[in-house]
Amino acid sequence: MKCLGMSADLYHELMNNRDVKWFCRECHTRTTGASVDHNTSNDNMEKILDKVNHLIEIFMEWEPKMIDRVRTEVTVQLGTETQRWKDDISQLEKKVTECELIVDGSRIEAHSKIAECEC
Repeated sequence: MKCLGMSADLYHELMNNRDVKWFCRECHTRTTGASVDHNTSNDNMEKILDKVNHLIEIFMEWEPKMIDRVRTEVTVQLGTETQRWKDDISQLEKKVTECELIVDGSRIEAHSKIAECEC
């Protein structure tokens, strides 16, 4: 990470990606003693780094867009669900009112019959 000036996030992303093989030329030479054809290595390394950097740029542009899209979708779904609940509550309130009217009507009718019997 230090040799390449790489961020910890990028390092961990590269380490976790099984499709990408990479190495630090300085560290590789130091640990293996192997010399590397610098021209071919430089060209290949530059190509790989360019591709990695391009993918990182794409991801960085893509991530906020996806976050916004998810937020929008969640907001729409919450709005839909909230409206369904409001509609259900409204229907329940209407049924409760209807039941109260029936009970009131039955109470009035019962009082009426009791009054008739008392006479």
